[in-house]
Amino acid sequence: MGLHQAIVPRCHELAKKTIALFGENGAKVVDPVSLGLDLPKMLAESGSPSRYERITAINHYSRGRARTIRFTTQGTPARPRRAVSAAGQDNIEKPIDLNHDPEYRATLEGKVALRQAIVDLMDKYKLDALIYPHKLSKPLKIGPRGDPERQAQTNQISPVTGLPSLVVPMGFTADGLPSGLEILGRPWSEPTLIKIASGFEGVTKNRKLPATTPPLPGETIEY
Repeated sequence: MGLHQAIVPRCHELAKKTIALFGENGAKVVDPVSLGLDLPKMLAESGSPSRYERITAINHYSRGRARTIRFTTQGTPARPRRAVSAAGQDNIEKPIDLNHDPEYRATLEGKVALRQAIVDLMDKYKLDALIYPHKLSKPLKIGPRGDPERQAQTNQISPVTGLPSLVVPMGFTADGLPSGLEILGRPWSEPTLIKIASGFEGVTKNRKLPATTPPLPGETIEY
């Protein structure tokens, strides 16, 4: 297993403790490993191909079922479907030609290149998986999306590369907020990822009920 070098101070201590736990429980850990590029910056700028595909896919699905499905709201009669807009979510407001759009095609090429680079890195060090913080920011409070304190720092490789991954509880920040560890594998390596995640959770106690949602009277919840 390996941990890539993209760790900000807020996640650093939790990540280091996690590495130690893997090593203490029989895993061979290679730390650090690196692709030799600014991975967080690349992930933030490239994004997932799904941001281009989503509105086209939803509209295609809706058109195929227009005669059998009508969308309703509670207390109102059925109304004809309306075009789906992704405005404000992905900044793509209308369907694009997925066969010819240059930005989308470039995103697909970048996805293939990054995926191959990661597989090559795992081959180089003979790794079963890469481990790293799922996000580079702590959990965000609910509120207006544009607030500076609610700007998440992405660190998710799986959506951009198509490689399989699992996220497990990594622990808690100093103010008691949960943080996740992402375990990324090679193509079709889900059985291996499940074994790694199960082993990790078997030797950790990183799950607990939020203080704001205690068990109801007569209810027992155990992790």
